[in-house]
Amino acid sequence: DAADSDQEKAWQLAKAARAYGVAGDTANARTIWAKLASDPKAQGIQSEAQVRLGELEAAPAPKG
Repeated sequence: DAADSDQEKAWQLAKAARAYGVAGDTANARTIWAKLASDPKAQGIQSEAQVRLGELEAAPAPKG
């Protein structure tokens, strides 16, 4: 919230989401990515957010 611009704020949120993902906290990562994917002020991050959400929601193919 201390960021000067909307793009800076989006970048910081994306950085946090990446950190949550690396740490295994997919619930918090998913929450942030979903927020960024739907935020019109986060245009520079929206594409990455959509990709990351897809990665988090993808299920492995069944074996057999």
